[in-house]
Parts: sequence; C-alpha cells; structure tokens
Amino acid sequence: MKQENALQLLQTVQLENAYVKVVEQLNKDMYMAALDIEFPTDLSPASLVKNLEVQLEILLLKQYDDYLNLMYRVDVQEADLLKLKGLFADALITEIAFLILKREWQKVYFRSKF
Repeated sequence: MKQENALQLLQTVQLENAYVKVVEQLNKDMYMAALDIEFPTDLSPASLVKNLEVQLEILLLKQYDDYLNLMYRVDVQEADLLKLKGLFADALITEIAFLILKREWQKVYFRSKF
C-alpha cells in the first residue's frame, strides 16, 4: 500500500461526504493522545496525507512514546503494524498514515450507520 492508497481512501471519503468528519475525528484523536497537532478541515486530501506523514516522522524519530499513545488512541491494529516490519522509513511512514486514515474512516462510517 502506497500513498496513492491513502489518497484513494480520502477520495472515497469525499464521495461519501465525510471528509470533514474524518479530519475532525483525526483531530479529536490527536487531542485525546495529548498531541498539539491539528489539521484544518479545508486541507486537500493530498496535503492532509503529506502533513500527517510529516507529523508521524517527527513522532517516530523524536517522540516515540507519543507515537505509541497515538496508535493506541486511534486503535490501529497491532497485527497491521507488525505486517510493516522491515520497511524503510519513508515506506513505513506512508503505510502508517494510510492505516490511521483507514481507521478514522471506519470510526466515522460506523458512527453514521449505527
């Protein structure tokens, strides 16, 4: 899975008219993980993915405990993260961003349906 998958996911989210809700859910989880990171809801999908990847790189390299707290808060499955073992930094960050966005979309989708 590459960044294109994250962008494709966000395009699907836009078609469902849920993009703003996904960004809001991401911001909520960032806040609940005690991170001072907030993404504007009018950010383009490509910019959101890029900005998320930049923040993830900072967390992975400089604030690993905060990164772990975010993964717990977002509820990214450990099994999915283990599948990424052995990837180089850029590919790893791209994959983690996709997993986060996918999980945030699932939260928004299930809330809207149930």
